[in-house]
Amino acid sequence: MYRAELDLFGKENPSSREGENPKGRKSVIITRYSSICGVYGEENFFTEMEMLTAVKHDNIVSLLGCCFEAFEMILITDDLSYGYLVDYLENVDKRGLLTWEIRLKISDSVACALNYLHHEIEDQKVIINRQISSLNIGLDKEHGAKIFDFGLSIFLPPNQKDEALYVDGIGGKEAYIDPEYKKTCRLKRESDVYSFGVLLFEILFGTTASDPSYDMGTGG
Repeated sequence: MYRAELDLFGKENPSSREGENPKGRKSVIITRYSSICGVYGEENFFTEMEMLTAVKHDNIVSLLGCCFEAFEMILITDDLSYGYLVDYLENVDKRGLLTWEIRLKISDSVACALNYLHHEIEDQKVIINRQISSLNIGLDKEHGAKIFDFGLSIFLPPNQKDEALYVDGIGGKEAYIDPEYKKTCRLKRESDVYSFGVLLFEILFGTTASDPSYDMGTGG
């Protein structure tokens, strides 16, 4: 991932020309998918692009551009100028910046995004993210939260009667995976809600779910 600044030009003159002055600059994140990952990397890239093209919400990162040429696979998205939630939870100095007001705002932001993904997308589409965690939540300058990783996301067909989908393989980070989904490979909205519950505990206690202090085998 790279952070870059792009010149902004008026709609009448979208490209830079000699003698033109940009109307401002926009900070963006450029994600470059490695060709070393082979089919997996390409699948991840196209899934991310498909999902971000289908959604538009204040608490979900926006897709600004993409490139697929030869071995290059690149997505350009919003810059999350205040970093990622996991950075605040793992860093004692930064943790103090998470006031209760900010923690509540982050929780509400993610809840709104999930409600949108599960119930409010056009054409009755439903997206199950599968990667809700503090690693995949970015913060903007207003301390609003945005979900930014959709590489493992899945569309739930609108005619899925039992509102669940059987999938091959388990996607997501271990500490956040719904036990029922892990046991049965039966993926549903509640799988994301379980992950969101783990995230809420992280926000409440100010530490990540993978913190060694939670290891019952330590004898502490």
